[in-house]
Amino acid sequence: MANNFPKFHGITLAGNAFIENLHMERLVADPVPVSAGRLWFNTTDKVIKYSGLDAGGAVVIEVIATGASATLLASRVTTLEGLVSALQSTSVFKDGSVAFTGDQSMGGNKLTNVATPVAGSDAANKDFVTSAIAVLGNAFEYVGVVDGGADAAGALDLALQTKKEAGDYYKVNVAGYFKVGAGAAFYANVGDGLIFNTTGTVDKIDNTDSNVAGTVGYITVTGSADTGFNVDVDAAFKARVVAVEGGLAAEIIRAGGVEAGLDTRVGAAEGAITTLQGRVTVVEGGLAQEVTDRQNAIAGEVTRSNQAIATAVSAEALRIDSALSTAISGEVTARDLAIAAEATRIDGALSAAISGEVTARDAAILVETDRAKAAEVAVDTKIGNLSSLTTTNKTSIVNAINDLQILAGGGTDALKSAINAKVFLFTAQAVALTHVITHNLATGYPDVSISVKGDDGVFRNDIVAYDETDANTITVFLTEARIIKASIKDMTAIA
Repeated sequence: MANNFPKFHGITLAGNAFIENLHMERLVADPVPVSAGRLWFNTTDKVIKYSGLDAGGAVVIEVIATGASATLLASRVTTLEGLVSALQSTSVFKDGSVAFTGDQSMGGNKLTNVATPVAGSDAANKDFVTSAIAVLGNAFEYVGVVDGGADAAGALDLALQTKKEAGDYYKVNVAGYFKVGAGAAFYANVGDGLIFNTTGTVDKIDNTDSNVAGTVGYITVTGSADTGFNVDVDAAFKARVVAVEGGLAAEIIRAGGVEAGLDTRVGAAEGAITTLQGRVTVVEGGLAQEVTDRQNAIAGEVTRSNQAIATAVSAEALRIDSALSTAISGEVTARDLAIAAEATRIDGALSAAISGEVTARDAAILVETDRAKAAEVAVDTKIGNLSSLTTTNKTSIVNAINDLQILAGGGTDALKSAINAKVFLFTAQAVALTHVITHNLATGYPDVSISVKGDDGVFRNDIVAYDETDANTITVFLTEARIIKASIKDMTAIA
């Protein structure tokens, strides 16, 4: 169940803070602590244990004694004191060694041949044990971890360590530079081993394991450091690219069809408008000619009537005697009145006819003009107004669509590039307590997500501390050396 819980890589309580309902970690077997201060309850031994330091600074496991264990220890001390007293009463002590005066029995084991033990039950004195150890040579002893210096000038001097005998082994906790006394500085990676040899210098054991990791859904990596690595684009990502390309091709085909349809509809609308304009021109020309013809006819009729009347009057005047001048004058006056009345009637009828024709023609022109405007509005409604387009080229629908296609293609790539440029993915290649991530996003508002790899190889969202070292760097701090994954996003707006 513990694997389902996030790990806290360091918790600092506020002043005067405290923890309620604290339950100690329960383990069937003791862990291998890497530093002092860890506390747990061993359910097998049924005791509380903790990690401490021995006199040499090495991490060791200690037990917190209970009342029962203290009582048992006191009992064992008493028994041991009795055994020592019995031993002293039967032995002669000299030069720090025990020399028995003869075969002695204690607890059923005989102690014989003290100086030169032979049998498995024989005891041995200090001189014999020291000589036996001396011929064993150098033994391997793990001392602890060390941190390297930042550069050769600041290299850690291993000659200053407490334990530096042949076989003393140190593990590199932080990669850096090391040296032994006045010897040349050398570089060691995290996990490398440093062991003192018989000449007083140090041999480096390279424990670095090369690894190349991919990104799920984007990059796949196969192979190994022994056979070589193969890096390829992830199949899922390839499928997404093919899908995007297919969708774009379909969209281009669809836009071409729409463009062809618009060309046809615009051509038809333009033809209809041209036809309408021609019809309006014909109507206006016919109406103007009709008015001219009617006016010419009226003027001709008036001229003919006047000429006929003048001829008749002249003939009648010649035929009638001057005696009839008064009668003729009266008749002329009557005829003049009649002619004026007839001219007035003809002018009124003609004016009414012309006015009615003009009114009818004007109404027809207005109806035709309204129909043309309605058709133009319908065309504008269907295809829109070119002046309202947001594209750069507005000279025609075709140019506007081509401009839009160019802008859409370049804009999509630019948007993807802008989004990708604001994201940085990181996977550590080796375990470490501190991971420095150089993302180079140049942002003061990074969104940082960190996962820590567990012993089972699964990454989890542990609670870890990190510093925004600067606008281009994130430094992650762990309490146990682990591999991490991180995603960092620049949360500022895309310009």
